Amino acid sequence: MGVGLKRIVLGAFLSLVSARAAFAVVIAPGGYTNALPGTTLAARPELKGTVIEDRLAPFSLAVPALGKTITGKLQSRVVRETASGTIDLYWRIIPDLPASLSLVYLTITPGTGAAVDVSYRIDGLGVMKPLRFINGSAGGMPGDLAWYFQPQTAFNGGPPTPNGSTNFVLLHTAGHTYHPSATAAVGAEGQASGGGPVYFAAQSLPTFAPGP
Repeated sequence: MGVGLKRIVLGAFLSLVSARAAFAVVIAPGGYTNALPGTTLAARPELKGTVIEDRLAPFSLAVPALGKTITGKLQSRVVRETASGTIDLYWRIIPDLPASLSLVYLTITPGTGAAVDVSYRIDGLGVMKPLRFINGSAGGMPGDLAWYFQPQTAFNGGPPTPNGSTNFVLLHTAGHTYHPSATAAVGAEGQASGGGPVYFAAQSLPTFAPGP
C-alpha cells in the first residue's frame, strides 16, 4: 500500500472515530452539558441489545394553580448489549396532556459517583429532546443523574413544550448489573394561562439505576 493510500485510509478511520465520538458525551462527576447531540443505532452499533426489563410507572402531579392534575407515565427500560453483555438504561416521560405543561426534569437515584456516558435516541420514540444533563448534585442531592427538558424559567419566555413524549434518554454503562429498585423523580412547572400563578409539581417513581 502506498504512502498516499495509507494516509487516505488513516484519515477515513480517524474521521469515523471522530464521528462516533461526537455521539457519545462523557460527563465527569459534578459536571453538566447543555449540548447532548443525540445518537442512533447506526452511529453506535454497540447499543444493539435485548430488552430485559420494561416498566411503566404512572405519575399524577396535582397543580392547584391550573385546577387540574397532570398525569402520565414514566417508561424505564433495561437493555443488555448483544456484543458486550453490558447494561444500558433508558427512560422516557409520556404525559397524557403534553400541551398543558412544561416538563422540567427527570432525576435518577442513586447515581454512579463516576463519569457517565449519556445521550438520547433520535431514532426512536419521542419528540422532546433533553436540553441539559447534570451528573450529580441535582436539586442539592449528590449522586443523582438529571436530564432537563426545559429551562426552569420555561414559563417566562422559554420554548414551548412539543406535543408528545420525551425522547428516550440513555445511560450507556460498562457494567453487567443494575439496581432493580431505584427512584426517579418527574417534575413539571409552568404558568396558568393569561399570566396566572406559576405552578411546580414533582413526584417520585420506581425505576432502575446503574449497578455497582
